[in-house]
Amino acid sequence: MRTLWIALSLGALLCAPLQAKTSTPTDTLKEVTSCYAQAGNNVRKQLDCLDQELRVVKAGHKETAERVITVARERDKALKTRAGWDGFVRATQSFEGYVRRECANVKLLTRGSRDAKEKAHLACQIGLYRLRTQQLENRYLLDRAY
Repeated sequence: MRTLWIALSLGALLCAPLQAKTSTPTDTLKEVTSCYAQAGNNVRKQLDCLDQELRVVKAGHKETAERVITVARERDKALKTRAGWDGFVRATQSFEGYVRRECANVKLLTRGSRDAKEKAHLACQIGLYRLRTQQLENRYLLDRAY
């Protein structure tokens, strides 16, 4: 039962960002860059661009996490254990909680208008997801000797 709960949690965790606003295949970093160029100093358009960038970054994080899960399962299969997979699930859940709390705090402590606070909140999430994605790639996917 616990294993089923963990599997369902990971699935929900990896898909939750996509439930609010589905990422389309056309959301690429090139289009995000174009969005920022067109937004200029318009704060509302900048918020839309940040939201679009967050969807792209979360999709990249999800794809990287799925590749790490594959590596963990291969390792676990060879060792006849589930420790790697279970550990990664718990680490991913902890990371998601950290992002929620940290970026909520950034939004709370940011001075300025509601739009400025929302920009800080989105930028915080983008930065943390990019950092985590790079960390996963470098630690688990770059050198598969681990």
